[in-house]
Amino acid sequence: MIYPPRLKANDLVAICSPAGATESEATLEQAVRNVESLGLRVKLMPNVGKRWGYLGGTDQERADDFNAAIRDEEIRGIICLRGGYGTMRILPMLDYKHLSRHPKVILGYSDISAILNAAAHKSGVITFHGPIAEAKFLGFEGDCARQAIMEGGELSVFPNPPSLTGDAVYPPLRTVQGGKTQGRLVGGNLSLIEPCAGTPYGPEMQGAILFLEDVAEAPYRVDRMLTSLWLRGELQKLSGIVLGDFRLPTDEPADPGPKSFSMDQVFDNLKMWVKCPIFCGLHAGHIREKLTLPIGATVEMDADQQTLRLLNPQ
Repeated sequence: MIYPPRLKANDLVAICSPAGATESEATLEQAVRNVESLGLRVKLMPNVGKRWGYLGGTDQERADDFNAAIRDEEIRGIICLRGGYGTMRILPMLDYKHLSRHPKVILGYSDISAILNAAAHKSGVITFHGPIAEAKFLGFEGDCARQAIMEGGELSVFPNPPSLTGDAVYPPLRTVQGGKTQGRLVGGNLSLIEPCAGTPYGPEMQGAILFLEDVAEAPYRVDRMLTSLWLRGELQKLSGIVLGDFRLPTDEPADPGPKSFSMDQVFDNLKMWVKCPIFCGLHAGHIREKLTLPIGATVEMDADQQTLRLLNPQ
């Protein structure tokens, strides 16, 4: 796996919209200011701001923008505008070969998980699961993003935030199944990882540490997606599983009573299928204090101590 060159002050980065459409021109203008706050120059790709149904332009328009950003030698990184839905549709259209020859930072989360894992798998370039351009890059989240993608930053142990300005991670930090292991970090949003796994664009699970998060999914839906991964033999290939934020729908009770499972029970049930280390509560996902995680990098996880540490950092 290859680390892309770190970004430095005044580097040019592209804002692409490979998933959902932006809500307004004002939102797009704010996204530019957000990225500029990192000390970077911004190029809005030609089709950003377009809409095709719920998508940020047609498949061809969104793929064209992403490929143009990959191929433009002046552009040093790609920060995705937002998540939503749509990245899976353009995975066969992306220029992974050029990215392999000319690595650059790719940053995003949620629906962008599909691109992060496809690019890491097919190009051998480490990508970054972290804030989108619509984020403000403030506080813990901003510091973690800078440490991951900017020159002079340092990644080692992925920490918990010293204080919270938003919701705490759910379920909270705990060991599900003890042990210590190493492997390539893959994964992201479960709703994207589950359908992509086993395709040419999904993460390579053999010996990997799988990170998962999701938002507003009831426990039975998370259970169903995890079961799908187990039935296909994907979970059995893993060295470890790390679970981030799985915030419930607003109408879903945290304690469902005897007629359902809680999210904690869904995760505990994984122990019936796999014997690898598992812990939950990593500060990553659809939360304000999110870590920036390098997809494809080799990490060490200690489920007993609930820690994740980068090996062989850039």
